[in-house]
Amino acid sequence: MTLHKLLFLFLVSVFLTTLARAEDTTVTANVSSTTTSVDDPIRLTITITGARNANMPGHIDADGLDINYQSKSQRFELSSGFGATMSTVITYLVNPQKPGKFTIPAIELQAGGQTFHTSPIALTVEKGSGGNSARDDDGNDKTTASKIYAELLLPKDTAYVGEIVPVEVRFYFDSTVTFQLNPPGQDPQIDGEGFSKLHFPQARLEQKSVKGRDYRVLIYQTSLVAAKSGDLSVGPASLNFVVSMPQTHRQRSPFDDPFSNAFGNDPFANFFGNQRIEREMTVHTDPATLHVKQLPSPRPAGFAGAVGQFTLKSSAKPVQVKIGDPITYSSTISGRGNFDNVTAPVLSNSDGFRTYPATGKLTPTDDMSVSGDKTFEMAIIPEKKSTALPALNFVYFDPAQEKFITLEAPPIPVQVEGNAIVAATPKPSQGTVAVPSATPKMAVAESDLTPLKTSLGEIRSFDPIWKSRTFWAWQSLPLILLGALAWPKIAAAFAPDTTATRVKKLHAEHANLSSASRSTDPATFFPAAARQLEIDAELTGNPLPNDETVREIFARRDELAYGGGRGGKELSAEQLRRFQSVLSAKS
Repeated sequence: MTLHKLLFLFLVSVFLTTLARAEDTTVTANVSSTTTSVDDPIRLTITITGARNANMPGHIDADGLDINYQSKSQRFELSSGFGATMSTVITYLVNPQKPGKFTIPAIELQAGGQTFHTSPIALTVEKGSGGNSARDDDGNDKTTASKIYAELLLPKDTAYVGEIVPVEVRFYFDSTVTFQLNPPGQDPQIDGEGFSKLHFPQARLEQKSVKGRDYRVLIYQTSLVAAKSGDLSVGPASLNFVVSMPQTHRQRSPFDDPFSNAFGNDPFANFFGNQRIEREMTVHTDPATLHVKQLPSPRPAGFAGAVGQFTLKSSAKPVQVKIGDPITYSSTISGRGNFDNVTAPVLSNSDGFRTYPATGKLTPTDDMSVSGDKTFEMAIIPEKKSTALPALNFVYFDPAQEKFITLEAPPIPVQVEGNAIVAATPKPSQGTVAVPSATPKMAVAESDLTPLKTSLGEIRSFDPIWKSRTFWAWQSLPLILLGALAWPKIAAAFAPDTTATRVKKLHAEHANLSSASRSTDPATFFPAAARQLEIDAELTGNPLPNDETVREIFARRDELAYGGGRGGKELSAEQLRRFQSVLSAKS
């Protein structure tokens, strides 16, 4: 027997031994939210730790609540000292039937040869839409308000004209709701006038609990710059999504077709063990009001509209020159504010220097270019001896201190040598007539001159080449050849997409995904694995299995799509085998 086999048997024996020494069996029960509304289902989760098997009822009787078994999963957790614990997670879907205060009763179950009872859980159910769904102005169910909503947050309600005001837009989705942007890559639209909006950096996805309910929150950040004073309405902000959520229960009409499926042949309708409905919707925030004040008067000389908090520093090179030689005078304005209105500092005194317009370059230190360093370079030429360059001044308005501030970069020592540049000849005094000097004649050899033409010579007519039929005949040949080569692809593109053709395309796409689904890079693996599962479900016509591994694949794919695209650490060989076991089972 090889060393590898001996080592494997040893590890198996240690693992089985530790399972036998597992800690005592415990049972806990909790719900995804203790407050809900009629026709707004929640999840009841029962976790059994320390036992391999558990017998649970398929339906739980409770006044005013319809509680049905949804899913079951198991997991192992290894601890230090070669310890291991097995947990069984059983999920029920709780559908409230009427408003009021109810109790999920204690549930009796058998686990590890013992009998356990869970603790009762109090549940508050608010009034819902009843049998017929109420609709808002956009045609959306009002019952989804607690599951999907958005908010626009301003850190302050008062600002000055030209001041940078941060804005955060949040979109909340209940943990039972899946979503994606429609179309992908769009940013929120913020309505309103009197302000300009900076660009949105990459959104981030976070988990938050609000009033006992778990949400996934899509967060966008930007900044606004008010262009006029007064009370400005900011928002509402809106964004388009495709969402999928559990279908709420309704009373069937006696005229309903008993064999109809409200969801068609959607293989994902029972993905989480209950029927789901998918639709497009626009999620809106409420508007916010921003009171904008005009900058105070009088405004100091040199103020060009910069509002924020800034610092100033300067440098020059070279510092030893002759009169008439250029010096590069550099200045850097750093801080936070509206850098579009940050202009070059001005010289306190330009006597004895000739200057040229400065060029500026912004180096942002955040994603929205609100904070950063703006560097200016100005060419300055001394016209007389000097020992220092003039000081630089920069004026801005600080909204925190509510006053104008003048920054000064002190004079920079330089050494300028040489003779002063002679001033231009003064204009003649009044009454004196300036007589221009005679222009000297230039002696040019006769051989250097081209003889002048005294006649036009022979006159011939000339028609443009594009008026010739021969020209267009030759030009059409490449187009004819290109059309002949492209015709098969054009015909195939406009051919009807039959069922056989679609099945063939799905098989081809599935084959192309096989290499990506073996990658250990999460950013490559999870999108490919999720797409493979979708293709398998469409080809077989069967719903995806109610499996924790499948749910994890789709959750990781969504996290990559809406969480900034960071995949995390590479998948281990054990993780890859676990995920691929699901893919191979569906292939």
